[in-house]
Amino acid sequence: MEKEYTKLAVFDFDGTIWKGASWWYLLNYVTSHMSELNSEQEASLRKKLEESRRYRNKLALGNLTKEEYNKWAKSDASIFSNLNIKSLNLTSNLKYTPGFFEFVEWLKSNGFYVGVVSAGVKFFIDEANENLKKRTGYTFDFIKANELIIKNNSLTGEVVTNVYPYNWKTSNIKGILNQNKNHINKKLYLGDELELGLVPSLLELDFLIGIITNKVSVSKDHHILYRKDFFELKNELEHLL
Repeated sequence: MEKEYTKLAVFDFDGTIWKGASWWYLLNYVTSHMSELNSEQEASLRKKLEESRRYRNKLALGNLTKEEYNKWAKSDASIFSNLNIKSLNLTSNLKYTPGFFEFVEWLKSNGFYVGVVSAGVKFFIDEANENLKKRTGYTFDFIKANELIIKNNSLTGEVVTNVYPYNWKTSNIKGILNQNKNHINKKLYLGDELELGLVPSLLELDFLIGIITNKVSVSKDHHILYRKDFFELKNELEHLL
């Protein structure tokens, strides 16, 4: 970090910056091309998909350990081996939450250190970062996400797990604060409804929280804002930050 910032904005990615889920997007892409496989390949894929479903159910119930999450990530990554990322056509298929580009531009122009902490797939976020640069001239200051290894534009089937989901993300966020020697006095977190389990930890760290949701409601806690898009959040935050 070249200079010390006093303002921090941390974005989730899946369900927040865009309305999709990067791991799901890849799984859906692979299954939609299952007819191209031979019977042995299809049987192997179905077995891995069933394993992925079991891990996902454990995560939903809050019963997944970090060790199991690592096994899940490796299993899913192996499903995508040899997939050419250009075939995904992310430039056309990433649909951003309305107001995202304008919101980041507003944050950056007001001196915020802005980035992403996501348990999603990093090359999706890299694509969003490229679009952000084209639209605003700005880029994220940091991206912390899980990396599917790419060689010659194809996925190798390997993964580096840098971020664990939900409340486990607190350790990544604390690391960013520590890099700045805790001189940050304005902290903003942007997530979706799946991030609500992270809220208590964020409140302890004195974050103002924006939740992107179609179920807009009035929070009893003035530190949490529920809004349908970034245009609405920006209008609200201009009076608070």
